[in-house]
Amino acid sequence: MTTSTLLTRVALFAGLILVVQAGIGRADLPEELVRFRTALQDRADVLFFCDSTNRAHAPDDVDQRGVHELIAERLSSSAVGDVDLVSIDHAAYHPLVYRDYIDALLRSEHRPRAVIFALNTRSFLPGWAMRPGWQFERLRFSLHHPIGALFWQPLAVFKWTQSASISERRFREAPVILGGVRSGSIGDYLRGNDPEAIATPELLAEDLALRLTVNYLGTIGVDDARAVALRQAVTRCVAAGIDVVGYVTPVDIDAGEQYLPGRFADAVAANAEVLARIVDEAGGRCLNAVRLGEQHAADTGSSMFSWQRIPNEHLDETGRAMLADQVAASAAQWLTRRER
Repeated sequence: MTTSTLLTRVALFAGLILVVQAGIGRADLPEELVRFRTALQDRADVLFFCDSTNRAHAPDDVDQRGVHELIAERLSSSAVGDVDLVSIDHAAYHPLVYRDYIDALLRSEHRPRAVIFALNTRSFLPGWAMRPGWQFERLRFSLHHPIGALFWQPLAVFKWTQSASISERRFREAPVILGGVRSGSIGDYLRGNDPEAIATPELLAEDLALRLTVNYLGTIGVDDARAVALRQAVTRCVAAGIDVVGYVTPVDIDAGEQYLPGRFADAVAANAEVLARIVDEAGGRCLNAVRLGEQHAADTGSSMFSWQRIPNEHLDETGRAMLADQVAASAAQWLTRRER
């Protein structure tokens, strides 16, 4: 066998490997990324970015539709008219992911009429921000490197990607800052089993207080990485002529106050105001719905939340409908304020 023949066969074999890997990579892309690319191709009117609060529901809900479906229904029956609203959502999404999606959007030819960002105060604080499984390394790499995304697995094996991975040890050793003072590490607030694990048993009141402390009582700084990412996402959309509607997700403040009386409500409300101000000052419109549950409870004496083990932002059908009413009304004001 001549050298040229050998080289030709090696090249053909390498080409075959690339084709096979590209096929595997394409079939294994994150579902939300595929949905996003399809939305751009179909020229969707509105893109909705959210975390698990979009689809979470109570077991006995009759209407189990996600918040995005309810918003689309309300917009279509308003002066806005029919809109093609596509949800790009996944549990634990956060503004770093949102910004990467927006950067990918702006590299495309499509400009939607608006984007909607769900803003969860907890997603800006260390208990969420440092969690190893919630960094979305592959998705974020794929958004910036569409071709490289097809070869994620071999690239990651040889560490040829810029990984945002965080080890469990680094996560548990990350500092918790309360009132400007270091108050231990994340691991100090996660006694026993990880509260995010499905098999977590019932937690004692003192355990819940610790979890709620690390999840909600920190302070969101305007220069924190995720706050900066949020500002950049809004600014870049506005500069491209895309309207931005943000909303701060409701939190079960009444439940939180049971474990952290006199502290929980004030901390959550202060952080919500920071997020709303960031969006507004960047040129968007932000609905601060963080205390929506308190209003509902005061009016009806009932809760609009549905969660297990730890109080959070997940809503039942009543809560999702109330939230959708407000978000749709806010979005409609922007979508009808000028001719497209």
